[in-house]
Amino acid sequence: MNDKVKISKYDAAGGQALLWVFTGLNAVSLVPFFIWDFNLNLLAIAMIEAAVFGFLHYRSRNFWSIWYENGNIHFKNLYKKQIVSIERFKKVETIGISRYEYGLFLDDNTVYPFALGGMEAWKLFFKMDREYYAKKVNAKLLELKNARIDA
Repeated sequence: MNDKVKISKYDAAGGQALLWVFTGLNAVSLVPFFIWDFNLNLLAIAMIEAAVFGFLHYRSRNFWSIWYENGNIHFKNLYKKQIVSIERFKKVETIGISRYEYGLFLDDNTVYPFALGGMEAWKLFFKMDREYYAKKVNAKLLELKNARIDA
């Protein structure tokens, strides 16, 4: 039986790859300016851009695409892939300032951050309860965990 449930509804690896593409395009676009007209203002602009892109890469490196399939929770991003048993699941809750950043906690308090993207985020825009999506996913995963343990 293949019972796949998407948890994160955001392609973390795709977002991270797209960020690398934008970083590369930005770096390539600065090269001609460094060759033809180098000055300290240009160097300051390049350092600011490097700091901004560095911060974006730092923030995105730990975001995961998460789904449940056949008794296991799958975690995947551009850099790693991990699979853990549903029995290790503890809870899902909002972890960020934004209402679209969540964390999936395991029994050893390991946190796998994930985000909502696209239409799922827009669907939650007018919800008053900040934990609405976390409660919904939490209930579904606890149901799957209990069904797995009872079987």
